[in-house]
Amino acid sequence: MMADNNSVRFAPLKIKYRTAGSTGKILGNTKDDFDFSTSFFSSTSSTTSSEVTLQQAAEIAANPATQEYLSGLLWDLDGVRQPLRYHPEEDALYHSLQVFELAYAETRDPELWAAALFHDLGKSVDQKDHCAVGAAMVRGVLSSRVEWLIAHHLDLLLAPQRTRRRLGDSARLQDLISLRRWDLGGRSLTAKVRNPEQALQLTLDALIAAGAQQP
Repeated sequence: MMADNNSVRFAPLKIKYRTAGSTGKILGNTKDDFDFSTSFFSSTSSTTSSEVTLQQAAEIAANPATQEYLSGLLWDLDGVRQPLRYHPEEDALYHSLQVFELAYAETRDPELWAAALFHDLGKSVDQKDHCAVGAAMVRGVLSSRVEWLIAHHLDLLLAPQRTRRRLGDSARLQDLISLRRWDLGGRSLTAKVRNPEQALQLTLDALIAAGAQQP
């Protein structure tokens, strides 16, 4: 579905490495090993509240440590198996890259690209509670909009009517609808996708550019 000449059928490398980033902390295999009380960039971010704007996220994205940290989280999905009943593509990283491609083809909104690429990060730690875990992983690193989408990306599956009533005719609902559509579409056995570093670089570059345009 991609016209990019660099597109390839992603073959899971089965390489598991965990990034220490600038903190020196290696992420563990369970959510008990992940510190949810603070964000990765809590000591270096210019944000002063829990709300991270696009402009602030763009500043954080320009930090070289950001790419190292997010790259490590993406690669932690490599080899994470998902239930075949719902995910015939099985590998969580391959799925995430497919979801990114669908978002990239449909919108120019880099925050939606980020939500698509990182929506399942938590599966490397806790598949059952992966929405909350994944949101915690990007807290203070990506914008609050992206964090919210990751935290709620299954709402339309688990409680569709209640979610629609709660959000009404809002931009948040439209974002969730798009993300849910891409999530469902990213389950091919043969899809061509960019490699993780390409997808990440596209996303970070676009976030930086979008943030620079903010007043």
